[in-house]
Amino acid sequence: MKWYQKIHHIKIEKKIVIMFVAIAVAGILVSSVIMGYFLDKTRNKTYNEIAHNLDLIMQEKHHALETVAYTNMLSIASNPELVDALKRGDRQKAIGLLALVEKNLESNTQFDTFKVHLHTREGHAFLRSWKPDKYGDDLTTFRHTIPYIVKHHTPFVTTEVGKTGMTIRGIVPMFDSERQYVGSAEFILSFDSFIDWMKKNGNADLLVLMDKKYQIRAKPEDIHLGHYVLSQKKYNPDFLEAAKKLDIDAIAQKPWFSDDHYLYTLVPIYDFAKKKIGWYMIGKDMRDVNAIVKDAEMMIYTSLAMIALLLLVTTALSVAVIRKLVLKPLERFQEGLMRFFEYYHDHDKSLTLRPIDVVYDDEIGTMAHSVNKQIEAMEASIQNEECVIAESSRVIEKTGEGDLTHRIAARSKNATLQQMIDLLNGLFENLESNIGKDVNRIADTLEAYAHCNYTYAIPDATGRVEKQINRMQEVITQMLIQSVKSSEALQGSAASLSQNVVVLNQSASQQFESIENTFTIMTQINETMQQNMQKLQAIGRQIDIVTGSLHEGEYLSDKTGESMRSIDTQVEEIKQAITVIDEISFQTNILSLNAAVEAATAGDAGKGFAVVAQEVRNLAAKSADAAKSIEEKVANATEMTQAGKEATEKMLEGYRHLKEKITETTQEIEQISATIQAQHRYIEEIHIAMQSIRENAQNNRQIAHTTEAIAEATSTLSTEIVTQSRKSRYDKRMVSAQGCTIEG
Repeated sequence: MKWYQKIHHIKIEKKIVIMFVAIAVAGILVSSVIMGYFLDKTRNKTYNEIAHNLDLIMQEKHHALETVAYTNMLSIASNPELVDALKRGDRQKAIGLLALVEKNLESNTQFDTFKVHLHTREGHAFLRSWKPDKYGDDLTTFRHTIPYIVKHHTPFVTTEVGKTGMTIRGIVPMFDSERQYVGSAEFILSFDSFIDWMKKNGNADLLVLMDKKYQIRAKPEDIHLGHYVLSQKKYNPDFLEAAKKLDIDAIAQKPWFSDDHYLYTLVPIYDFAKKKIGWYMIGKDMRDVNAIVKDAEMMIYTSLAMIALLLLVTTALSVAVIRKLVLKPLERFQEGLMRFFEYYHDHDKSLTLRPIDVVYDDEIGTMAHSVNKQIEAMEASIQNEECVIAESSRVIEKTGEGDLTHRIAARSKNATLQQMIDLLNGLFENLESNIGKDVNRIADTLEAYAHCNYTYAIPDATGRVEKQINRMQEVITQMLIQSVKSSEALQGSAASLSQNVVVLNQSASQQFESIENTFTIMTQINETMQQNMQKLQAIGRQIDIVTGSLHEGEYLSDKTGESMRSIDTQVEEIKQAITVIDEISFQTNILSLNAAVEAATAGDAGKGFAVVAQEVRNLAAKSADAAKSIEEKVANATEMTQAGKEATEKMLEGYRHLKEKITETTQEIEQISATIQAQHRYIEEIHIAMQSIRENAQNNRQIAHTTEAIAEATSTLSTEIVTQSRKSRYDKRMVSAQGCTIEG
């Protein structure tokens, strides 16, 4: 059995508990999923915020450096003595003045890693504060900013790659008192000052990376990270080692990236021409990051635990409340219904049928009140139905014993049961009306009829069956008397039939002999005609012989006519005998039909007589069929005999005509030959007709023999019918007194 099929057999209480537990578990799981989603979202958001804050700090620092570089360069460029030294090319004075300026800047700013570089108006190096002895080189050949300041005389701050590497540079034009451009001052800041400041303000490590393709001069001590070069001297070695393992271009596509040690973010570095020349790689220790995230995670886990606890407490309280307010009333409701159904179906009188306890007036209480009312009504109905069923059982038992006069007097409050009572009473009324009051009397009477004793009758018959049985007694009695009479008449008819069949047989034999003789004569005539045909060529020489032959043919034709007339007479006698057989068969069939009708009316008691009646009817049918067959053959013989007579008459007429012609026209041999040929055809036709008559006569003789056997069987059967009819007992006086007759 599958799990969803087992659910159908679990109690409601368990189903509710399972449902609430499932809801609680589902709620916890859903909450866990949601909390996990929010945890990931919070973690990502925290990482984004940390990375964004680091980016802002870096941008702020970069902007601050640019501001420092710009303001410091303005102060340097506004120093008139330094401007004058640059204008006159006095490097010694400029070195002394620049040393004082740098000392003043170191004491007034938080940066100590800066340099100052003075340029001539042509863009050549005039004074490097970190290398005073190196000067005069043309800066415009490898610097993009120097040609710009020489041309436009406009101050600016930018990040630029020089021979010393990538630095932040602030360049300001220097003018004399007459506002003549004398050169420019450059304030250079390295990125080393960023490292401590980022660690202090952002609690993060920083790597400044320059793209190698913008590097002017490579140095052996350069540190490479892919195709980037480290542009700083201070750094955290651990952070550098972790950064070397990264694909910088890949993580630059994301707002942040993290591994087991750091959270990374990259800030692009652009030069004076707005080209990206490197990255600020900022890394915050994951322990610090996770410490920030941990607070959010703790809040989420606390919320999840509170939700789970709330769901479990709610589930427990809901189950307890439902058990008390719903399940307990339902159990009482179920117990009351089951107790009532057990009482209703088993009719166990030992059971106490009491109403269902109602505690709360809610939907279950309303149903319990309704069921209690139904229980009261059904209890009364059950008691009433028990009385009705007991009364019905008593009446049905009496009816089963054969007494059809009893009726169900009890009334039921159940409309269906009352309808059944009315139908049963109607059935009993119908049975009494159609059958009678007592079936046992009918059974006894039929038992007597089964033993061929038809002297019993049902007294005071009221039912249709009783009346019909009494009527059947009268009809059977009359039928038996009529059967005896008909059987005796059948015996006489059978004897007469036998005598007539003997005569018919003799006549058929005589007819066959006559036809056989005639056939022999016709054969001889045919042979004679053939001889005459052979002698046609010599007819002139043998005219006398032909005349004699004609006389002989005329004589034979007369004899043939006489035979035909004799056959016709015998056929007429056969037809009369067949008519007698047919009438006997018809009367026998009528008698057997009447006997079968009365036997069927008698039921089981008439089965024996019905068999006899059926055999008589079968014999009558066979006699009628045989008579009909003989009649058809006799009719054919009559037609053929008539044809033979007509042919004989024509032949005689032909002989006379031929005799006259021979006497009158002896010379007309051709006409005589034609006449002989015509006569030959007639003889052939007669011969064929006689052949058919001969065959029919043979058949008639066979039919006569068969008819004789049928007559003998009919005589034997009529004797058996008379014997069987006289075995039955019946009251002839009752039949005579009531005038009972058989209806055909």
